[in-house]
Amino acid sequence: MNKRKLAKSLVAITLLGVAGIVGAESYYHHQAAGDNATQAEQKAPASQTIGSRDPWTEMQRIQAQMDQLFEEAIQQFHSDQFFLPLAEDNQLTAEPKVVLHDEKDHYVVTAEIPDTKAEGIDVGLSGQLLTISAETLNTQQQSNDKGQIIKEESHVSGFERALTLPGPVTASGMHSDFQDGVLTVTIPKASS
Repeated sequence: MNKRKLAKSLVAITLLGVAGIVGAESYYHHQAAGDNATQAEQKAPASQTIGSRDPWTEMQRIQAQMDQLFEEAIQQFHSDQFFLPLAEDNQLTAEPKVVLHDEKDHYVVTAEIPDTKAEGIDVGLSGQLLTISAETLNTQQQSNDKGQIIKEESHVSGFERALTLPGPVTASGMHSDFQDGVLTVTIPKASS
């Protein structure tokens, strides 16, 4: 089995394990919260419990916890001595860092995308959903002592991220800039 297939299999197994841990953790917290909520509902009148939970806030909290768990799992995966040779061969790559800044009259999204050419980047905006995708082609050659190519490998990697912007925007005013491996997308807020 070659390194790439092994890496993909190990990543899949790791992600399944993390998903199991996240599921068990969520179940545990849900059970504990359910017990506490049941006790609180028995003490408080029904009018105080209706509408007291905001599903959007709860979903954001759960998403943040899942992001943290996956990030910790990936960091541990990359630091494990068994997987280190795969990471050194660039077989395993981390997701690019994407940051959303909420400015006074516009949003600024930055994404670190090293080793990518501007032609390989696609930015789209549909309503408040911003999508960023990039594809990178890396070619490695191995030559013998006479300079003849004896082995050549190409590796295509890519990513896609979708962000929901916090408020309405003016799509026609969006512009992007790509310099030194950093993509900057500026989207003006819709005037009220």
